[in-house]
Amino acid sequence: ATDLHPADINGKADPYIAIRLGKTDIKDKENYISKQLNPVFGKSFDIEATFPMESMLTVAVYDWDLVGTDDLIGETKIDLENRYYSKHRATCGVSQSYSIHGYNAWRDPMKPSQILSKLCKEGKVDGPHFGPGGRVKVANRIFTGPTEIEDENGQKKPTDEHLALTVLRHWEDIPRAGCQLVPEHVETRPLLNPDKPGIEQGRLEMWVDMFPMDMPAPGPAIDISPRKPKKYELRVIVWNTDEVILEDDDYFTGEKSSDIFVRG
Repeated sequence: ATDLHPADINGKADPYIAIRLGKTDIKDKENYISKQLNPVFGKSFDIEATFPMESMLTVAVYDWDLVGTDDLIGETKIDLENRYYSKHRATCGVSQSYSIHGYNAWRDPMKPSQILSKLCKEGKVDGPHFGPGGRVKVANRIFTGPTEIEDENGQKKPTDEHLALTVLRHWEDIPRAGCQLVPEHVETRPLLNPDKPGIEQGRLEMWVDMFPMDMPAPGPAIDISPRKPKKYELRVIVWNTDEVILEDDDYFTGEKSSDIFVRG
């Protein structure tokens, strides 16, 4: 969260996240962040929901208090059903590149080629036709791209996924059925408080991924928890000095000298 409205007399807040969706009510109270108006929560929550009964997701930030009730700093509401059925495919953002391992591994249970085939079928678009030389034809458009992918051992394998992803990232260029697909991104949402209507109480940086239950389960969520501090020992060795200005004169010999020391 950024620029949260101070909730305590010291001009700070002790924020924590609370999530509501239908009967699910999560309060991450024990992981509150002390005296911070720009906290890095780095948390991921998994919830199962059924449309249309549970479609309004509320993400709220509360101020933790030792005594009395915790105060609401602000909240944001997302209509998940509206998002899920959007033609812009707002369920899981289309990423810049296709990768099968590492921190940027593909998050969606459907691979780019499967998504592309589904979109072509639903939009009655001819394709995709993958050809030699890294080319794919969709409707009357031809796209090119890489055709190899490296696995975790550095072995190269042939794949059509990069090509399919190129088409998905330019889906708005497809005549008639095309529209822009939502890219992978972090959305910034204003936090509002019903007691202070119309005044922003800070902002939340977050993203929502949605996966249907009748599909294969997606992989584990990306670990976005803040890095734990590590202890290090630092050694500074001063070996020699060069061209030090000599400030003092020796009383008897008149020789120039200086009483130097190092401060760190």
